Amino acid sequence: MNRSPSAPLGPPVPLRGPEDDEREGGRLDDAPGPLCYPAPMNIKIVVHEAAEGGFWGEAPALPGCASQGETLEELMANMREAIEGWMAAV
Repeated sequence: MNRSPSAPLGPPVPLRGPEDDEREGGRLDDAPGPLCYPAPMNIKIVVHEAAEGGFWGEAPALPGCASQGETLEELMANMREAIEGWMAAV
């Protein structure tokens, strides 16, 4: 995943589930209804230099959310992925 921090996250997501799709006999994409636009979030990341080289980072607001990378760019990409995974698991 290679996005800049300010890049949009994607198209709106319908606030309806697959059960609505089956019940109405249509495709979810075609169904009218409320949409949810992914909102960008700012989460502080603390960056540390690793003793063996490279960097590691953590998001203190998200317990257990940490990652590492050989460069700052790699670390930030890995942290974005780690944060997305943490949020999806909650």
